[in-house]
Amino acid sequence: MPQQTCRSGVQAESNQAPNRSDLEEPLRRVNEVMSGYEVQFEMSEPPGERLVTKLVDQESGDLIRQVPAEEVLRMAEQLDALMMSARGGLVSEKV
Repeated sequence: MPQQTCRSGVQAESNQAPNRSDLEEPLRRVNEVMSGYEVQFEMSEPPGERLVTKLVDQESGDLIRQVPAEEVLRMAEQLDALMMSARGGLVSEKV
């Protein structure tokens, strides 16, 4: 499968797991979109363990789901594509 690069320049398909700096911008964008649903993605890096992204209920603070960092990057790519197609759908002709 070919590697794809999202707007932040991070490749979602890679041999190396994304690090904290790779996820900051994609997480910010995903959280912007998800803010209306009262959930938020957070990063957690337990000592000696791999970086984990958590989906948390903003009101209660309850953990809803743990998401692999690579999946968050794919979500950010899909949101980028959706946003681009939505913008393109608004303007169909050149002026």
